[in-house]
Amino acid sequence: MKKMIIHYWSDVMCPFCYLGEHVLERALERFEHRDEVHVRWKSNILHPELEVGQSISFLDHMHHYGNDGERLDKKIAILKEMAEKEGLIYGLEKARIVNSTEVARVMKLATDKDLVLPVAKAFGKGYFTDGTDFSKTSEIVRVAVEGGLDKADVERVLASSEYMADVVNDQATASQACPRFVPTMYFNHGFMMDGIFDEDKIVETLGRAYKQWKAFTHQVMTMDHESMGPDECAAICDMPAPY
Repeated sequence: MKKMIIHYWSDVMCPFCYLGEHVLERALERFEHRDEVHVRWKSNILHPELEVGQSISFLDHMHHYGNDGERLDKKIAILKEMAEKEGLIYGLEKARIVNSTEVARVMKLATDKDLVLPVAKAFGKGYFTDGTDFSKTSEIVRVAVEGGLDKADVERVLASSEYMADVVNDQATASQACPRFVPTMYFNHGFMMDGIFDEDKIVETLGRAYKQWKAFTHQVMTMDHESMGPDECAAICDMPAPY
């Protein structure tokens, strides 16, 4: 069955993205056509300068960019307060920053399995709450399985180059797709939201995007398709995103 698409641009180490995943999940629970929505992960790697397999502490990273003392304490306090409002715990003092390319490849697997939000939330908890070091393949596998993925599938992806081209392509267009903030969402390719999400606004946008998608799909399915093959019709109905 064809589904309306939400492209969710994110990095598992983005504090606003982790909050956004919880808000989006609640909004989808309120949306009466939830079963007709498919969330696709789009990767915006926040720390491509780091080597894959390397990790540094969040605090050391912040100190490197001149955030220390009261200034750093204030930033952490603001993030923790935002998290607490969502019922989340941010233990940033023990967080470890990585180049998240390997996690992003696993998130592409989660997209194919229609498990983006549960797996992303598992990675978010690992990073923000538990201080998990995702430079270690074993930790990526463990948390991905906690999110609902099959262990053998995750190990296969990480032992190969599977989904690497998709992640590289995402990164090449991330600055265009996310000109201001992550997370950024594209609903049905015609509606965009970014920054800190409002649950009611997401529900409203879902409704508008769904109506547009249904109208377009109906229009395509009632066209004269004598000159079109089944693959062409399917491609039109899927409405590929600009990014």
